[in-house]
Amino acid sequence: MSLGFKAVAASIFPLALFAIAGAGSASADTICTPGFTAACPNNGTNVLQLSLEGAMNLNSSDGVADTIYMSPSTYTDPNSGGSPGTLEPLGTDDLNVIGSGTDQSIITSAGTGNQYVVNLNAGNRKVDMSNLTIVVPASFPNSGGQGSALQAEDGTFDHVDIKTLNDGSNGATSLIGDTVWKNSHIYGSQGVNFSDGISQGSSSGKLEITNTKIENADWGVIVDGADTPVVMKKSRVIDPQNYGVILFVMENSVIAGAGTHAIEAVTGNGAGESDIDAQIRSSTVVGGSDPSDAAIRVSISGSFGSKSADITVTNSILRGFTSTWDMVTPAGPGIGHGSLTFTRSDLNPAGTPVDSPVVNFSDPGNINVDPMFTS
Repeated sequence: MSLGFKAVAASIFPLALFAIAGAGSASADTICTPGFTAACPNNGTNVLQLSLEGAMNLNSSDGVADTIYMSPSTYTDPNSGGSPGTLEPLGTDDLNVIGSGTDQSIITSAGTGNQYVVNLNAGNRKVDMSNLTIVVPASFPNSGGQGSALQAEDGTFDHVDIKTLNDGSNGATSLIGDTVWKNSHIYGSQGVNFSDGISQGSSSGKLEITNTKIENADWGVIVDGADTPVVMKKSRVIDPQNYGVILFVMENSVIAGAGTHAIEAVTGNGAGESDIDAQIRSSTVVGGSDPSDAAIRVSISGSFGSKSADITVTNSILRGFTSTWDMVTPAGPGIGHGSLTFTRSDLNPAGTPVDSPVVNFSDPGNINVDPMFTS
């Protein structure tokens, strides 16, 4: 399958950098912005920067890894300069940005275009973030898939919440390479429904999502790269408007209130596409307002050269669906196959087609028992 997101090319622009206190022009290891805190005290060696972007770009290519401590504050990237409204760390040094808490350190934008609030691919450095919130402003275009909180490569994001104020924007998109997203909350403010929660880019590596809740996204998690496995553990996708998750390994997680199918695997015959192997383990999938929507949909293109899709569900609960599966699996020379297998799971053994030969729920460990969920 493929899903395109139009990334905005960000221009590189000069910044005036001012060392207000501390080491002056010396290599900076620890930078405090916009003020000193107990975690980043005025000790004579820590460097103070009034601007978060200035802090990110201070001595950023001197071969010394940098740590930024963001005090309780809101940084709004101005809608001016070479990359208006987008926070971009340039340089080559590894960077770790540590906030004061998801309710204390806020990064947002004054931009009005199809852009990122934070673009961590502007330079050539590994950037980790923790203990802060990125806010997608209402000023971004209010149409499908325009604007995003962040794009990144090879980073770890721990307690990094994403809050969107705009119906037409995305959460964390174009996550390239080895990325870890954990202990976070990605959501729309006051009922805002946004586009994509988390999606990876078409690059080699692994995306791991752990202990994270995604709410009010049209698509909870989108996987669209042949070389990037995705694993989601101990996470929840709440009220996705379309599909909860696509193409990956899910463990000890919950999808609740899916707008249509909770899980969908779609293949075609496009260049670069690969076979799909999705595994759902020890997880719970609960239907939304329309029980006629299937829990799992597998759709194989009838074109010659189309790829295959195999989904395995183990030790899981799928309830609230009239149809557990919807299988579109045409047969013919050169056409990929589709399969769906249930093992030791609780499900309604019904779907479309009713007697699909590619659905296997014969394992004696499967049951069809109301789990008696309580709110």
